[in-house]
Amino acid sequence: MIFISPKIQVKQSPIHRWGVFAIEDIAKGEIIEEAAMIEIEQRWLEKDPTILSDYRFNFPSGADHKSVQICFGYGSLYNHSDESNAYWQSVYYSPDLSTFRFITYRDIKAGEEILVNYGYKIQ
Repeated sequence: MIFISPKIQVKQSPIHRWGVFAIEDIAKGEIIEEAAMIEIEQRWLEKDPTILSDYRFNFPSGADHKSVQICFGYGSLYNHSDESNAYWQSVYYSPDLSTFRFITYRDIKAGEEILVNYGYKIQ
């Protein structure tokens, strides 16, 4: 399933370039996005570093990272915080079809930036 909640939007962030913001209140535990992802071999980013290096997911956690994932939709635009209000989890459908799902940890008020912890995920 590819899904972007109508309750979120992308706009400039005071944290870093772009960010994802609530445009109306979002309840705790609500799925705010499920985004497609593709896998890229890490060696390609090392050979020719691009802006994609700043937007990759090193997944799965603890792996040797011979490959990285690039998330589509708004997925790579959520900014990091150790005090995040949302989290991400991988959703595996088949070897060729996986997504990242973004879910709220707590209620989020309209106008609030949605933040995830890049290094931690709930499964």
